[in-house]
Amino acid sequence: MNITIYHIMLILLHLLMVNYVHNTGSSFYNNRIAQQKITPKVYDIGIKYTPNLSDNTVLIYLSHFLAIVLPLMFGESVLKTYIQYWIVIYIIRYLFNSITILPKDKTCDDNNFSFTNYITGHCYDKIFSGHFASGVLLSLILYNKGIVTSIPLLVILNSLNAFLILSLRFHYSIDLLVAILVTVIVYQNNLKLKL
Repeated sequence: MNITIYHIMLILLHLLMVNYVHNTGSSFYNNRIAQQKITPKVYDIGIKYTPNLSDNTVLIYLSHFLAIVLPLMFGESVLKTYIQYWIVIYIIRYLFNSITILPKDKTCDDNNFSFTNYITGHCYDKIFSGHFASGVLLSLILYNKGIVTSIPLLVILNSLNAFLILSLRFHYSIDLLVAILVTVIVYQNNLKLKL
């Protein structure tokens, strides 16, 4: 697959928005701490009932692998379709991330921002989960192309992915629900870039 202007635009937009959301969130919450205001704790039912595995490096890498590498493993046809939808989904995600920045998980060190965070995300890019949207989108594509025809299997795999994302404290439950809604709406309405 040739790299197009769309790929370059997506990469540039991604770098710009990750940096913007990180700086805005870090500035806002660090300012609150400096003013001795207590950052409100977010109540989240998914996090309340899942174990905290945020220090498990193997599971962190597994989650990133699933979101980034798995779409590459089903051939050019699947990857092209994936990228066409993914560009639209990510633009929506960046808009959402810029509108509302939720507090970070207490284990996330927002002073430790590196190049890796441009790929995997960081403390404040919560609404909505790119990791989960990636899995849902790939499931829709694989089902519609007849590669995976078992809906229960896809539901189980996406449920395990949701459990992993919540347990790693990457996202809140609302981030997963919004990821499902946005991904399904984009996919069902065929909102994709023609590459």
